[in-house]
Amino acid sequence: MIKLKTYSICNSLLTNGLLSTYIDLFWKEVFEQLTKGPSVHHLMLMCKISFNATSMDMGYRTLGHLRRVNYSDKELFTEYLQDRLGYLNDSYTSNSLNEITFSYPSLRIFRLMVNHQFSQAGIISSSLIRFVN
Repeated sequence: MIKLKTYSICNSLLTNGLLSTYIDLFWKEVFEQLTKGPSVHHLMLMCKISFNATSMDMGYRTLGHLRRVNYSDKELFTEYLQDRLGYLNDSYTSNSLNEITFSYPSLRIFRLMVNHQFSQAGIISSSLIRFVN
């Protein structure tokens, strides 16, 4: 199951500062809590934005591709999304936003993905199998 963490943004324009603020908030509220558990040091993560209804029916837009992000690489992830924002057309920064959403797999799905990666490499991790069950 994919989990979503959505933050409401009331008619704000997307800037590097706003993006950085919500990445920091996600790291503190979600990612930091997940790293307190066993064996979670990275997530598959994607960031989407939702424009206001008055923004020419733009709806949801993805800022970047689904990325595997280490907990310690918050600054790299922030720079990646800010760089992507610089490449995207002006409609991303000139139309007001409604929400910013971070998508990531549930812990159970994430552990199954990691276990699959280990088994593909010929490594069986009993500790991962124990946590999945």
